Amino acid sequence: MDLLESCVSFESERTDFQNKVLAGLQGGFNHLYSHGLLFDLTVAIGDETFECHRFMLAAASDFFKASLTSSWCESSSRLVRLDHSDVTSDSFRLLLDILYEGKDVVTMTTARGILKMAIFLQIKFLQDDVKAYLSDNMSADTCIGIWQFAELYELKQLAQEAADLAVTEFELVSICDEFLDIPKTFLLILLSSVTSSRFTSTKLSENARQMDCLFYAILRWVEADADSRKTHLPELLPFVCFPQLTPGCLDKAVAYLNHPFRDVMFG
Repeated sequence: MDLLESCVSFESERTDFQNKVLAGLQGGFNHLYSHGLLFDLTVAIGDETFECHRFMLAAASDFFKASLTSSWCESSSRLVRLDHSDVTSDSFRLLLDILYEGKDVVTMTTARGILKMAIFLQIKFLQDDVKAYLSDNMSADTCIGIWQFAELYELKQLAQEAADLAVTEFELVSICDEFLDIPKTFLLILLSSVTSSRFTSTKLSENARQMDCLFYAILRWVEADADSRKTHLPELLPFVCFPQLTPGCLDKAVAYLNHPFRDVMFG
């Protein structure tokens, strides 16, 4: 065995040993937790309380490390109350499953709740894991919600990935339920990106089909809340190149002469 093979073998054995140590510790933590042993901290969230170990939360969370090791009153108190909308009892319960049992509880249903909790509690490894999960599992019917969420929490890379997917899969995105709830500011950004990047085909029929999709998407969004949104049509319709619409779509546009939107469309 040469030197390189020896080094690789040593690193492999070292990794195996480290994994055994971690597995042993995880099993020990789980035993203490499941048997209610040595609890020294109670976390209160709303009407629910959770018995925990200070060292476990401090090791995982910079928020808990600061509050339990500083001059804050929590450092000497057995009770920590979390009154923040980003930390719910459901998400904190999932956090304990992760820390004590090593459970993989991240799904498309739980991901955003876990991520905003991890951001507030400053749990970096969990933030990174959930962001990667959302990135890997994003689809046309979820990218709009993820885009808005990522912008709200200043997750720039995730926000850009979601926005890019919304543009690439616009035809599918525009018929999803999430699309109907998109705020106007996001819709304007999306329409601008779509018109600047999607209508590059040398085939007129392809551009016409995509322009039809854009036109229908705008009308669908407006019709979802016609009373409050019809006033936005003057901002939205300039994204539509009417001469590029197919004859069938133009017929439907003309039909709007008898539609409640006719004043803003053809006024």
